[in-house]
Amino acid sequence: MPFHLAFKHIFLAFCCYLLLISACRNAEPTPPTPTKTKAKANSQPIERSFPEHPQIKLLTERITKDSTNAELYFSRGNRYLQQKNIKAAAKDFYKALSIDSLQASYYLAAADLYFNTEQLKTAIPLLEKGMRLLPNNVQMPTELGKYYFYVKKYDLSLENLSKAIQKAPESSAAHFWKGMVYREQQKPKQAIQQIKKAADLDQEFYNAHIILANLYAEQKDKKAIDYYNKAVQIDPTSIEAHYGKALFLQGIGDGDAAIAEYRTLISKDPQYQDAYYNIGYVYFEQGKYDKAHDNFSIAIHMSPAFAKAYYMRGAASENLKQFKKAELDYKRALNFDPKLKKATEALGRL
Repeated sequence: MPFHLAFKHIFLAFCCYLLLISACRNAEPTPPTPTKTKAKANSQPIERSFPEHPQIKLLTERITKDSTNAELYFSRGNRYLQQKNIKAAAKDFYKALSIDSLQASYYLAAADLYFNTEQLKTAIPLLEKGMRLLPNNVQMPTELGKYYFYVKKYDLSLENLSKAIQKAPESSAAHFWKGMVYREQQKPKQAIQQIKKAADLDQEFYNAHIILANLYAEQKDKKAIDYYNKAVQIDPTSIEAHYGKALFLQGIGDGDAAIAEYRTLISKDPQYQDAYYNIGYVYFEQGKYDKAHDNFSIAIHMSPAFAKAYYMRGAASENLKQFKKAELDYKRALNFDPKLKKATEALGRL
């Protein structure tokens, strides 16, 4: 699939973070750590040298002989993009547009480039111009709706996504982003309806399945489990799907099933500290304080500044009548998080 048509996963970790259910009453589990770091908005690419790719060299030679061929510039721009030479790619995309302004793929590629570098103030006007010139194109209003979603202009986002759906009712991407807008507007029923439509239209649409699972989890609806399972089928490496499913099971009181799911997660990522913490919490609620203590200790070993884990290990020690150990852990918890009121209360109780 060409680079500019690939569906991006930017913001997914953040979306999942917002929707995961908190299952713990005394100390909430830490949500998964995002795996992608966003660049600063409107940041400029770092200048660096790029080795000349043989196909770029060939395209340059052809452009020298045929300098008014827009498709040659577009092809070379995509090659530059593969090299992450953003400046050269943008220059070629704009040159292609200056020669032929009626090619939707040129607008989409250039806008996608700016979207990926988080220069939405450039991407949005570019797509708006493309839509004026090519009003029957389906993909541009979907992309524009998505971009407006990211800048929190939800009315404009819905307007463009509705246009896209009117033109192409089977567009899973348009339904997905419309659902995301409704989610941000605190309209869960409409959000589920739209994102479910996206998932039904595209059974391999990972983002739709994981977000839908989280939405159902937020409603304490057991349909969440089916969609977490489907997300894992689509992407067997998904950590967030296992974590979300385990957290949901924990939240509805199925502690043993939650522990089993956390164990599955750990088999894929042995360093996932929050899984150990939450296993410890489940054991704590079950009154299995020795096992709880052991898992909190593993979480602390992985993250020595994990204040909540110190607090919960202290609580386990206190229930085991190991008051000196409990006192020490409560103090450690406050050392890393002086605002952790439960640790202060626990010290006062001791």
